[in-house]
Amino acid sequence: AAAIQAQKSSAEKTKKELNEQLLMKLVQEMLLLDRAKALKIEPGVEEIESRLDRLADDQPQLLEVYAEEDLKEQLVRDYKKQHIVNREVDSKIRIESHEIKFFCEQQLRKERKVGLAQILLQGSDEEIQQQVSTIRQAFKSGITFEELSKLHSADSSAQHTGGKLGIFKPEDLLAEIGEATKNLKRGEISNVVQTSIGNHLLYIYEEQFPQDLDCTNLSEDQNNKYSKALYSEKREAFLNTYMDELYACAHVEI
Repeated sequence: AAAIQAQKSSAEKTKKELNEQLLMKLVQEMLLLDRAKALKIEPGVEEIESRLDRLADDQPQLLEVYAEEDLKEQLVRDYKKQHIVNREVDSKIRIESHEIKFFCEQQLRKERKVGLAQILLQGSDEEIQQQVSTIRQAFKSGITFEELSKLHSADSSAQHTGGKLGIFKPEDLLAEIGEATKNLKRGEISNVVQTSIGNHLLYIYEEQFPQDLDCTNLSEDQNNKYSKALYSEKREAFLNTYMDELYACAHVEI
């Protein structure tokens, strides 16, 4: 419970939510052990003795707190859970070269800097909707975003800047704007983004990518780095799906 509470993602959770999360983790552990029992997975005595010896070397203080039999019981449980996950999750994960390239390109987009421009909109929801429709039609007809910003933006500086705000990393912007620019491509107009300042149409006029990264020609270290990161991402998704399937097939009483 303390480990869950220490997680950053748990900072805003109530005691009830933390208890529910802890309970689900305990249920998942029991589901894995139940699956191990069904498959008759049992560690050998030598395996547990070897793990206990390593534990004694790495964390000798545990032997002062817990009885040896209690530690052995926990090691048996850990072995069974690990064996099930290795057999039914890890063994199914494959990493292809084209996936590494795509993952690299995603990372590039996260690390890029963008030249960002905006059109600041004001008025009622109906008025803003009409403005957006007019702007999009004009953009499709060939009018540049810079000219449209001068014509339609409620930001007085747009007359001089054409709506250009500068070059930023997405995380340096207002949260709502940064989130909207993550998947926005150069030359596209965003959906309306609402912030405390007003309503914005965003436009990327320039992109700057890290110079030392070429996704079509990765070094061995870069390839290994992205392969490991992709593996971890896939493993988490596979494991969540597997646990959902175990839960759906089980009869759980609390």
